[in-house]
Amino acid sequence: MNAVLDVRDLRITLPTAHGPVAAVDGVGFTLDRGEVLGIVGESGCGKSLTALSLIGLLPEAARASGQIRLGETDLLALRPAALRRIRGGRIGMVFQDPMTALNPVMTIGAQLMEAIRQHTPLPRDAALARAEALLRLVRIADPATALASYPHHFSGGMRQRALMAIALAGAPDVLIADEPTTALDVTVQAQILDLLRDLRAELGMAVLLITHDLGVVAGNCDRVLVMYAGHIAEIADVRALFAHPAHPYTRGLMGALPRPDAQRLVEIAGVVPPVSAMPAGCRFAPRCPRADSQCRADTPPLRPRAPHHLVACWHPHDV
Repeated sequence: MNAVLDVRDLRITLPTAHGPVAAVDGVGFTLDRGEVLGIVGESGCGKSLTALSLIGLLPEAARASGQIRLGETDLLALRPAALRRIRGGRIGMVFQDPMTALNPVMTIGAQLMEAIRQHTPLPRDAALARAEALLRLVRIADPATALASYPHHFSGGMRQRALMAIALAGAPDVLIADEPTTALDVTVQAQILDLLRDLRAELGMAVLLITHDLGVVAGNCDRVLVMYAGHIAEIADVRALFAHPAHPYTRGLMGALPRPDAQRLVEIAGVVPPVSAMPAGCRFAPRCPRADSQCRADTPPLRPRAPHHLVACWHPHDV
């Protein structure tokens, strides 16, 4: 498979009262054409910051370094005008909250037409026809009525479909879906994920799926990247990860999943360290039952543990 996206040594620093700190530190991965890569981890681990860095929408005070290559283009080296042509064009994004991501005083049609005409030189009639086709593609019935509707006329699931249509307006090579099922009920979640799978198969685009839900990862991803406190803990094919998790943090996440035969949930002891006070060595060491002096002193590199299975741990579980 051909890598459409190649991220190397990504570092995102944020200002604090104690000086700049790395909220994302040394993250690297590839995304192949047609592949779904899941990024999973607790809130604050750097998932969304990583996604925002790909489209140049980091907070103003944040600084990104490293390399983000989309094909032959290094996105971090682009000027703002050139990056705007990539954003919404070759890379589309579906944001977490469809109500705040859509403009409440513009119709769905106006917002979709704006995205289409920004990235494709179509006359108005052709752009309108494409807008209706995109709404049909995301399974919105009666596109003509939908185009004239405002976001508050739509349910949560319909708004998310409209966002997906906007993200697809530029025929992207990569679609980033950042918690696309947040705040949706279970039935609608399943519909949105089914739609995402069908769109990937029909359009052949790569998908970066960001979530904290391991069930969503298991059912929708080809590979999984587990993040903890701005570092990568583990990367593996989805079946290998769920069958043989090697990092203690990944094992802790899976152990915390609800089970019908469990009398109580098994929690991971301790808390995620604040970004301004990251521990030395392995960032998971203060919470890890396998940690020793080496773990507390030296940061473990991301090393192969099995074919297509990388782990950043001095004492990983057997694969």
